[in-house]
Amino acid sequence: MSALYTLAKGDPQNPPVLCLHGLLGSARNLFRVVETLAGAGFYALAYDQRGHGHSPHADDYSLQSLAHDVFTIMDENKIARAHLVGHSLGARVSLAATGLYPDRVQSLTMLDSGISIEPAHLKNLHEIIDPLADSYTSRAVAESALAAHTTVMRQFLLANLRAQPEPPFTLRWVFDLAGIRDELLKTIQTDQTETWKKVSCPTLVARGQRSDSMQAKDVEHMLALNPHAQGAVIANAGHWVHVDNFQGTVELVTQFLKSVKK
Repeated sequence: MSALYTLAKGDPQNPPVLCLHGLLGSARNLFRVVETLAGAGFYALAYDQRGHGHSPHADDYSLQSLAHDVFTIMDENKIARAHLVGHSLGARVSLAATGLYPDRVQSLTMLDSGISIEPAHLKNLHEIIDPLADSYTSRAVAESALAAHTTVMRQFLLANLRAQPEPPFTLRWVFDLAGIRDELLKTIQTDQTETWKKVSCPTLVARGQRSDSMQAKDVEHMLALNPHAQGAVIANAGHWVHVDNFQGTVELVTQFLKSVKK
């Protein structure tokens, strides 16, 4: 068994959907999505990707290794073929997994992530990650250090801090900050154009209407390269589509998944 933390909802006899979170996130961020998909008749799962949440830190954060984790989770849950739904980094990993074993992917949903990264999005990520300290002496100190962020981002980051069990009980990140800085920020810059061109399963590419991570031209470019894909815009949402417009996101994803023939 892998040590990757997984949560699952729904009847295992139902069509399986594997949901992948974004950078700095965890399966917990997708709990409501998983719950809603299970309620719509799917067997929905999400897991903490390596170096995130309750899953262990790793020496290897290559896109290939992250993609292999998808099939490790599927094998452990006796899933031969699944729908993949990924947000941001999770979408990139889902695309890489589809390229590895296309026969095991029934459909691919990419939420606010293209096949190359926008310079503005990379800059934003560096602005979030670069100033982070390895640890904080108290929650008040952490809140003060993160004060420049929006309320949503600050709360998201604070939720990733855990008190250490030994004195002086400092707060440290649950995600692998060093691994993210040294490896994952490079991994997300991988150009996936060639993999994208070969995807033959039904595919949905959806961007947030207000996203600074994915532009309308990025969706148009992807659709021009792959006839199996369809595009969509999630209204009143930025990059965090499932946070900014939860209902619009799950309705779009559910409708797409139900439209895919077995």
